[in-house]
Amino acid sequence: MLGAFLNGIPVADGRFSGDAFTWFTPFSMFTGLGLMVNYTLLGCCWLIAKTEGDLQRRFYRIV
Repeated sequence: MLGAFLNGIPVADGRFSGDAFTWFTPFSMFTGLGLMVNYTLLGCCWLIAKTEGDLQRRFYRIV
């Protein structure tokens, strides 16, 4: 939804003028994928700070 919002929402006469899949564009899909990757990285970095030992080394490899 963020990608669709950033890409623009079609409006005509103050009403939504798109169809049910107007939001489904390559840009919105890549935006969603990028958000998932970034939140995964953020979670791994937080877990690296909070853990130690084998679990911490595993998260280092993921990052």
